[in-house]
Amino acid sequence: MKRLFYFSIVMTAIQYNSFAQTKPELPPDFFDKFSYTLPAGFNYNDAVQLQGEIKIIATELIKWDNSALGNYRISDSTVSYYFLDRYSAESALLGNYGKAIESIRQCRQLRPSPDYVEPFRLFLLAYSKTCFSHPNDGSPAFRSKYAKILNEEFNKINPSFRNDIVNRSKGLYTAAYTEINWNNLK
Repeated sequence: MKRLFYFSIVMTAIQYNSFAQTKPELPPDFFDKFSYTLPAGFNYNDAVQLQGEIKIIATELIKWDNSALGNYRISDSTVSYYFLDRYSAESALLGNYGKAIESIRQCRQLRPSPDYVEPFRLFLLAYSKTCFSHPNDGSPAFRSKYAKILNEEFNKINPSFRNDIVNRSKGLYTAAYTEINWNNLK
């Protein structure tokens, strides 16, 4: 009987030690090693080809993210924030809307937005919530549901700052802004 008792204590200690081992910290240059080469003859004006390449890149980045989460710990809240920010976009691109929504929620906890600033990933959150319950088929029903959810999210903003946020956002979506971003992609 004593042997069984001592054996159980030793096994418990071994299990405790294996659970207590911590992962190393994520190296600062971990994601710097990621590389992807677009195929020869890639045309960014071809929407189908562009969408295909974006999904391939997002899939590869998700693999890197999962490797980082599995092998390393991320204790710096700023690194966690940017990691989750990217993860929310990748998840939405790949149709993992639940993960996108959860990542946005975690980012908002890590770095809450002041009342006078548009909430973090407002449009992606509304889009993900819409796609979670209705496929994006470009239909009027989808647009209506998206508008409803976006309005619900917008109504959560402090009413004193809503007009300021709308006016600030209007300046971001001009022809010059779009052209600059497209030129940066080239």
